[in-house]
Amino acid sequence: RLLTVTGVQTCALPISSGRVQIGNKSVVVIIGSPAAVAHSSTGFHPGIKDAIARGEMDGKSVSVLAWDGVAVAVFAVGDEIKPDAAKAIEELEQTGIRVWLVTGDHPDIARIVAESAGIQSQYVVAGASPEDKINKIKEIQKNGGHVLMVGDGVNDAAALAASNISMAMGTGTDTAIATADITLMNPAISTIKSALDLSRKTLSRSEEHTSELQSQSTISY
Repeated sequence: RLLTVTGVQTCALPISSGRVQIGNKSVVVIIGSPAAVAHSSTGFHPGIKDAIARGEMDGKSVSVLAWDGVAVAVFAVGDEIKPDAAKAIEELEQTGIRVWLVTGDHPDIARIVAESAGIQSQYVVAGASPEDKINKIKEIQKNGGHVLMVGDGVNDAAALAASNISMAMGTGTDTAIATADITLMNPAISTIKSALDLSRKTLSRSEEHTSELQSQSTISY
């Protein structure tokens, strides 16, 4: 049966609430992080606790659904690591590029992603807000570095704008795509290096062409 949730409210905490009307009864429905929902519901059933623990152990983002003050469901959501991620990152670092993982995800999730992709732990920043991402970019730039930011979410837009050059995945949000300098239509991580290689070749050809034009101009005088 399809139920309509009305009066949805989102709080500063990672939690949202609404009401479902069933006949003459109005039921409060809450969904959010386990910690946030725990403050607004009865104690979790052992089965709910076990599902939360398994989801977090797998490095997934876990949400709990409470129905009329009782937790009844657990949702564990996680991003699938691209199969070419580790190799692509290794190839980028072989060219002298230092790869950072700056993410808003929980530290446990960030750790699992970093390990799978071959990113060293000292180059991982987890739980990062949009402002934290900008601050990390500015820190690297202040130390003489140039930053290529790759992102796909709304929360990445400000960091994409603050970087020296930016790329958005074609599968990302419209905001990220509109902000980035380059949009990668192929979702494979290896296309980042391919785009950089193409840019270098284009720049080299452009410089050669400019040099030829300057030589021709000098001869004509």
